[in-house]
Amino acid sequence: MSKAACFPLSQLRTSTSAGRVWFRSGVRPLPDSTLTPSLVSDLSSLVQAMRAMRVVVAAGSGAPAASAGSSGGSATTAASAAAGGGSSSAAAAGDGGSSAAAAAASATMGAALLLLLAVGAALLLLLTMGVALLLLLLLLAADPEKKKASVRDSYNADIESKQSAKRQRYQEDLEENRAANRQRYQEDLEENRAAKRQKYEDNSAAIKASERNRYWNDPAVRLAKRAAERKRSRWAGNAELSVDPLASISSRACKGHDGYESVGVAVAGFRSRAYAGYYTIEMAARKVYVVGVGMTKFEKPGSKEDFDYPDMAKEAATKALKDAGIPYSSVEQAVVGYVYGDSTCGQRAVYELGLTGIPVFNVNNNCSTGSTALLLAKQMVEGGTAHCVLALGFEKMAKGSLKASYSDRANPVEKHVTVMAEKYGIAASPITPQMFASAGKEHMEKYGTRPEHFAKIAWKNHHHSVNNPYSQFRDEYSLEQIMQSRMIHEPMTMLQCCPTSDGSGAAIVCSEEFVKRHGLEGQAVEIVAMEMATDLPSTFNDKSCMKMVGYDVSKAAADKVFKKSGYKPQDVQVVELHDCFSANELITYEALGLCPPGKAGEMIDRGDNTYGGKYVVNPSGGLISKGHPLGATGLAQCAELCWQLRGLAEKRQVPGVKLALQHNLGLGGAAVVALYRLGFPERARRNSNGVGLSMAATAGGAKLKSDAILSLIEERVKKEGSELVKKVKASFLLKITGSDGVVNEYLVDLKEGNGSFAKGTGKGDVTITMSDDDFFDLATGKLNAQKAFFAGKLKLAGNTAAAMKLQAIMPSPVKAKFQQIFECVVDVNLTKENRHKLIPKAKILDDLKNRAAVSDFSPVKQKISDYPGEEVLLVYDYDFMYGENFYVCVTEEAKALVLNPPVKAEESSQEKKEEEGRRHSSKYQQLLCPRSGSLMAQRQR
Repeated sequence: MSKAACFPLSQLRTSTSAGRVWFRSGVRPLPDSTLTPSLVSDLSSLVQAMRAMRVVVAAGSGAPAASAGSSGGSATTAASAAAGGGSSSAAAAGDGGSSAAAAAASATMGAALLLLLAVGAALLLLLTMGVALLLLLLLLAADPEKKKASVRDSYNADIESKQSAKRQRYQEDLEENRAANRQRYQEDLEENRAAKRQKYEDNSAAIKASERNRYWNDPAVRLAKRAAERKRSRWAGNAELSVDPLASISSRACKGHDGYESVGVAVAGFRSRAYAGYYTIEMAARKVYVVGVGMTKFEKPGSKEDFDYPDMAKEAATKALKDAGIPYSSVEQAVVGYVYGDSTCGQRAVYELGLTGIPVFNVNNNCSTGSTALLLAKQMVEGGTAHCVLALGFEKMAKGSLKASYSDRANPVEKHVTVMAEKYGIAASPITPQMFASAGKEHMEKYGTRPEHFAKIAWKNHHHSVNNPYSQFRDEYSLEQIMQSRMIHEPMTMLQCCPTSDGSGAAIVCSEEFVKRHGLEGQAVEIVAMEMATDLPSTFNDKSCMKMVGYDVSKAAADKVFKKSGYKPQDVQVVELHDCFSANELITYEALGLCPPGKAGEMIDRGDNTYGGKYVVNPSGGLISKGHPLGATGLAQCAELCWQLRGLAEKRQVPGVKLALQHNLGLGGAAVVALYRLGFPERARRNSNGVGLSMAATAGGAKLKSDAILSLIEERVKKEGSELVKKVKASFLLKITGSDGVVNEYLVDLKEGNGSFAKGTGKGDVTITMSDDDFFDLATGKLNAQKAFFAGKLKLAGNTAAAMKLQAIMPSPVKAKFQQIFECVVDVNLTKENRHKLIPKAKILDDLKNRAAVSDFSPVKQKISDYPGEEVLLVYDYDFMYGENFYVCVTEEAKALVLNPPVKAEESSQEKKEEEGRRHSSKYQQLLCPRSGSLMAQRQR
């Protein structure tokens, strides 16, 4: 037999045409001699069956019949051979053998197939078991640490899953709580807001009711009501009332000389067929007062170091606040004026006073900027926007004449210059002096005014400025010097022109309610009327240089002021007007109504513009001498007029001032005119000469708080000079800076002879520089010298060792403290500021009379009345049980004890010293503050 070959059934092919069976697998074909048609047929059937079953066939090189057995094959061969030529019987026999062989082969094939299937299944089972066994071995052979890690990872994953779930629940609960809290907060907020709204509405209703009652009790309203009733009865036949005639009354601000300008007979809503119009009741406006003013000394630009605009603004505003006696926190709004500076310079200046967050309004209105700021502050108070407003103005200017700041845009005065150019042309001199000189030239041509009149105005103003410590120029010139000075533009010379200046001014503007609440009636100056006017058609159309520089504008503003106030120009005693050039002062006399048109020259010749004449114009020296920092000029004018009305102008004081007029002009243009008078003349403080007094620092140079200390030093030097020279052997130059910024120098020379004390400049071994307040505190024991030195309050120069000897000449703290008492005359109101003051006896009695409803002060009044002196000592004390108390000392013994406390004798032991101190203190308290018959005792009862 040949080798068996395994091949896929798909490779088995038959070929009947060739008469052979062959394999694609490369097995050689069977010999043609072994094949018969029937065998080929059987093999083809077998191949088809095997192809369908896809089994493995075993084939040999012999005849297929031989595969059944050798004997069978032999029989078949023999039968075939015996057949010879192929008889029918042999053929039959051969066909039968072939069929049997095919059947046997088919059976054999089936058995082989079943065997193969069984063997395959067994092999597959063994393979599966082997794989399972291998996996089991691998599992058993695994590392225990890996198993633990696997378990740990599984545990951690479980924990993380649980924690994540917890976090999720916590976040949900937190958000839910927050939402609930927000909801509760919103509900509470809305509830509080509703409560506040309700409270506000209730308060507003109460206030409105109070205002309504006060309104209907006003005499003017009652008068108007009666007039309306009379008109209604008169028009009863042909009138219809659309509403109640007195249901809504509209008021318009108006006040005059007697409190009202007029009382209109008018009711809003009252409409008549016969008279188709509405009537209004004109009510007195809310009054506005200036309670504090301050300014710096006007300086030549760049002449003073460390004088930037925040510094000068702080100085002026601080003086104004000190004059008013109020802190900066009381100011509700601020209006700040300046011309040359970047935006919000006003805020930068005000921040020097404090950061209170108040509204700050910046103003620029050329030369009338300061008065414009004052006007806006007045309107804020008048309209009820605020009760206390700071009006502040400052300017830091460049040297030389005014120049335009921008060349790439229209100049605001180009129309004004055109008027001048068309009439007189334009010269090479500075443009601003040309404009006002042209106005003066026009006045000369029109009314015959002479250059001497302009020169007399400049002479007068320079003469006035000699007495003004805040003036930039204080030199006096003769009329010839003024006329012969360098010509700027005919007819004006250099001494007839105002200079550019650095400086600041401030005013505290407040309502009547604020004045009374703070007890400022004694120094309140009322702004009776204040108006602004700007250019009119006549400014340009009339081709007049006088009108071009503001004649008509000034006249319009003045006419409004006098009409609104009910006063006349002849009622004025003192005037501060805008004399930027002498020509402008002259034409402004006529514009303000101080003299008829064309009569200004005669007024000047009569001397009616200075002391002894009908008016005193520019007692401060005006812009020509005092200086002209554009933003500060209007407020400096206000300060001068307030000082005049309050009697604080010192050598500049105009006697008998009752009404003051202000005029401030700015080209471009605007004019501001205002009238001032004392707000409460019956409460104004006056001395024996009828001149007003104030306990605040005044503009004419603030009185030093340390004057009393210096007086004691001077007195001691006179009495003990020779002894002090032996002890001290040194000289001291004291430089004390007052509240107005003026440095006062005192030379104490104790080097030889009897020593000396002199006010003025000099050279000492050591120079001691301090402020007024700090020096006073040092002398009275409130300030330690060493602490003051390290804090920068005490500055030493020269021989600092000699400064240690200063204590030898200082008065005792007790005496220094009470020496100041007898240097002050102040308001008599029993307020905290009046502690340790000498008060006029009549004022104390008047105050006690007004308080008679509170308690019976008869014993005290009797003691005060019996006191022979004109003034009594008012001592303030604070008691832990009774609080603030005031005591009136009516014995000379008490005063003597205050001024001259007994000097303790040398004691041998500390116990004796302490006992003496206790006895002295007891006697001091008994004399100064006697419980029986004093205000304190009356208050206790």
